[in-house]
Amino acid sequence: MRRLSEKKAADDWESMELYRMNGYAPYGPMCFHSQQYVEKSIKAKLLDLGIIPPKIHSLLALSKLLPSSDIRERILDKVIVLEPYAVDVRYPDMLVNATPSEEEAVEAYDIAKGISELLADI
Repeated sequence: MRRLSEKKAADDWESMELYRMNGYAPYGPMCFHSQQYVEKSIKAKLLDLGIIPPKIHSLLALSKLLPSSDIRERILDKVIVLEPYAVDVRYPDMLVNATPSEEEAVEAYDIAKGISELLADI
């Protein structure tokens, strides 16, 4: 199951890199794939640790399952930005401001990359 999580995370990373090469556009999908990359990466790390992750999309809830540490706290501080991108950008009719900006897309990419580096240290 871990390998599947890693493969799916790698697919999201590949999408993110394609969007990055295109000036981070389209911005909504960039934000969505950043959230998905982090979600799948956290789930893979949990599996590494012998923890079966629940079938949820909440980065906050998943991050809280990581071992208590300074790294986990740093991850929790970062995932809050990506949290809404799991669903919000996929259902824009339900929101007032559902189209992320270029700045938000760049931030989502940078956060996903940073979280990936933090997960490697757990």
